[in-house]
Amino acid sequence: MRMAEAALKNITETNTIPLRAYLASALTDLNEDDRKKVYDICRQLKSLCARHGVALYLPFEHTDPVAHADISAPAVYERDRKQVVTSDLLLVLCAAASYGVGQENEIAADHGVPVAYLVQKGRCVSRMLLGSDTQKVVIEYEDTPDLLAKVTEFLSNDVPSLQKKRAAIGLTQPLQVGQRIHDVRERSDVPRKALADLLGVDEQKLARIEENSDEETSVTVGQLRDVANYLNLDIAYLLVGATSVTDERTRRSRDNLKCLAREDGMSFQDFEALWEGFLKTQRQKIGFVAATRDNFVVSKEQWRTWYRQMLNKQNGLNLEF
Repeated sequence: MRMAEAALKNITETNTIPLRAYLASALTDLNEDDRKKVYDICRQLKSLCARHGVALYLPFEHTDPVAHADISAPAVYERDRKQVVTSDLLLVLCAAASYGVGQENEIAADHGVPVAYLVQKGRCVSRMLLGSDTQKVVIEYEDTPDLLAKVTEFLSNDVPSLQKKRAAIGLTQPLQVGQRIHDVRERSDVPRKALADLLGVDEQKLARIEENSDEETSVTVGQLRDVANYLNLDIAYLLVGATSVTDERTRRSRDNLKCLAREDGMSFQDFEALWEGFLKTQRQKIGFVAATRDNFVVSKEQWRTWYRQMLNKQNGLNLEF
């Protein structure tokens, strides 16, 4: 009953948050007339989305190449990327050629953000863009009124499914992959640039991964494998932490202790003393040490050694595992 109530509460809370969309369009190198036309269409689309419960982010309102020319390129990338990553939908207005639109499209693909391409009939759009492996739909239109009518129909049909997707996923908790990479890298005294070079990414990207939980989904399995190999870790630790890494080893260690207890007729009190003492020391190591390959399955022979030490030290001395 409590689980059902929690799930319902999560869905309710999720549905109270407006859906977020991002509008990608050409901005750089537009002449003044084309700029006014594109910006006018963008603003009309923003108003239209608002009527359907979707908050549409317009990049030119925050990082316009003319009005905000003083904002650095890395800052523009950081801000706009974050907006794409945290969106429920990407709209791409294919009104003019744009390198930025291609970037935003790939960011959406990497983070599972569905895309709607808004293409005016007769306009040639790169097959590289339309062929990307995003979840996508192409909306062709004749003119601005036709565009608004077709986007209205699209939103009417797709907003409910986007809301269901949001509710199904819920307010997810980060896996803290980046935090663990940062922790182990620092403890291993590995400079960020060295690890970034190993992965073939800019130091800025690695910093984003380590410091922003929204970016953890952009890390590929191949990159995690390379980090794990370079830092001498179990890849499972980077994904879900030290507990999962030790679960199987802990189970096998306990099985070996049970086997010894049966063979040597060990008392229950001695069994518990050994097991609890061992667990206590392991809990103190959880984190960096428990994540390394130095962590091992305790063999029956090792348990026997500790058991004999314990019997010899029953006068009160602590057993060191």
